[in-house]
Amino acid sequence: MGFFKKITFDLLIQVLGAVWILYHVLAGQFLLLGDAESCIIHINGAVLFTFLMKPMFKEYSNKSLPARTLNLAMVAAIAVAGVYIYVVMPEMLAGAIGKDFPIAVIMGFITFFLILEGNRRLEGWIIPIIVVIAMLYARFGEIMPTLLAHADFDAKRIVNLLYLGPDGIYGMIARVSYTYIGLFIIYAQFIRISGAGDFFLDFAHAVAGRVRGGPAKSAVVASSLFGMISGSAVANVAGVGSITIPLMKRSGYRAHIAGAIEAAASTGGQIMPPVMGASAFLMADFLRVSYFYVACCAVIPAFLYYLSLFAAVDLEAAKQGIAGMKKEDIPHLRNVMKKGWHHCISLAVLIYLMAVPQWTATKAAFWALIALLVVSLAQCLIKKDKNFFRDIVWKGLITSIDGVAMMGTISGALGIIVGIFGLTGLALKLSSIIIDLAGGSVPVLLVLTMITSVMFGMGLPTIAAYVLLVIMVAPALEQLGIPLIVGHMFVFYFGCFSVLTPPVALASMAASSIAHADFWKTGWASARIAIVGFILPFAFVYNPQLLLQNPSIGMIVPILATVVGVYALASGLVGFFLFPLKWPLRILAVVSAILLVDPGIYSSLAGIVILCIVFVPQIIRRVKYGKEKVFQPVQTS
Repeated sequence: MGFFKKITFDLLIQVLGAVWILYHVLAGQFLLLGDAESCIIHINGAVLFTFLMKPMFKEYSNKSLPARTLNLAMVAAIAVAGVYIYVVMPEMLAGAIGKDFPIAVIMGFITFFLILEGNRRLEGWIIPIIVVIAMLYARFGEIMPTLLAHADFDAKRIVNLLYLGPDGIYGMIARVSYTYIGLFIIYAQFIRISGAGDFFLDFAHAVAGRVRGGPAKSAVVASSLFGMISGSAVANVAGVGSITIPLMKRSGYRAHIAGAIEAAASTGGQIMPPVMGASAFLMADFLRVSYFYVACCAVIPAFLYYLSLFAAVDLEAAKQGIAGMKKEDIPHLRNVMKKGWHHCISLAVLIYLMAVPQWTATKAAFWALIALLVVSLAQCLIKKDKNFFRDIVWKGLITSIDGVAMMGTISGALGIIVGIFGLTGLALKLSSIIIDLAGGSVPVLLVLTMITSVMFGMGLPTIAAYVLLVIMVAPALEQLGIPLIVGHMFVFYFGCFSVLTPPVALASMAASSIAHADFWKTGWASARIAIVGFILPFAFVYNPQLLLQNPSIGMIVPILATVVGVYALASGLVGFFLFPLKWPLRILAVVSAILLVDPGIYSSLAGIVILCIVFVPQIIRRVKYGKEKVFQPVQTS
């Protein structure tokens, strides 16, 4: 009896959740069930745990009797709906597409409602509103204007397609979420639990802490490393920014600049190989290529983006006269590596398995997780400071529930949207509209796509923004001759960086709250600091070699020109090189950067000439007057 008294409701949820997470780890390797059945377990389980963990409204607690009763009723409903489709799934797979399933419509509507309610609890009203509009369009699209009209679909056909069919809730989005994304979320949580986050932060301080603007450069390094394992800009800001933002403020950075630097650096984690954001896995599936191929394509743009951040924070530090961190606050690199080198083993295993034998991302992540657990067990036995099963295995499983549940719930809603786009042919209609608006002009089409991407990305998780943009605007890019990988990367980048642009800038909002800074100032400053992230998509459209398309020795020159252009852009936007730059020279620096990003030989030469006009006089002045008179810190309020 004593044992049973210790069993609480929360413990039961944790045990059930741990089993659910363990299924995600093992199912892909040992084929416990088929893909269809696993997708049901993934999506319905995600919604179930969302109701158990997230309150209906933020101001209410799930622990009150009415809230708990309602949540348990929703849990029972999503479980019943899952069991129903699990039972009829074999008949569907056997070819009984035309068979009538009497209560499927009822179960389908229950599932739709519960998925939308789960998304509302997680991300607010935006996703549910989009899904409802899409469903109304599917039902009543025949009365729309001719340009958007489609055949008459009754409610039964719509529900059967989205609930029972292979192109709806349990379709491609769910399969990728369960197969790839869920496992990488779990892997990232185990890395964090093992202490790798602290190692990355200490490594960043050791590498970049002592140089000019050291705290900001540490934030850039730490956020890029942490971003590889978090895949979420907001989570990255919360995890790293709580340490780096106060350090930046103490060293002399203004509050909104400190928040902006962290927001910009954290957002880049989603484009940072080898473990990019969740959207990269969907991109690989959409394009029918390996995830490793997508990661390789992202290497040069990610390098250029973080190079631009380094340039921006370095020049800002020079402009404000901000020195590095205090010596006593900087860990020694040798000690950091000696203490935490083992955290690199599992990442090395992951990269090796995807690069050399070219295993699938799922198989590589599984064995990287096994390597992580083996290393963690060895560390626990050596140091005796942790209980392996309690502090690593158990904690890793239960902390993974939240992330996997969020991804599964969002994937269910995205499955509805993708299914409706396929059913109604809306994707082709929208592509035709966008092409007509662009008048067949690629530059105009790119600008329209950018505007659409930023607008749809506001307030949405990156994966939701990417899916919407891919099915809406990527086909238009393809029709005008832009390669598939380039078009997908184009919308992927803008989907990622929309979290920085006001009025809905989720990463900037999180950073401004930590920095105690004005949200608008932080948002616009982060968009300015991350400006290269908004320019790179145009650069690799006109120069696909930046994405390693048709690589050759000749690609080195345009890449080097782009590197110089990135630094010129940072200099022009910050207003500093070796001395402060006045507005005319700042404008010239920005113009030269744009010309250098263009792969054409004449535009690059013109960019170099203009850059010489800006930089050479400052270099001569530096040589003439010496280092001690290089800059006078700009006084700011």
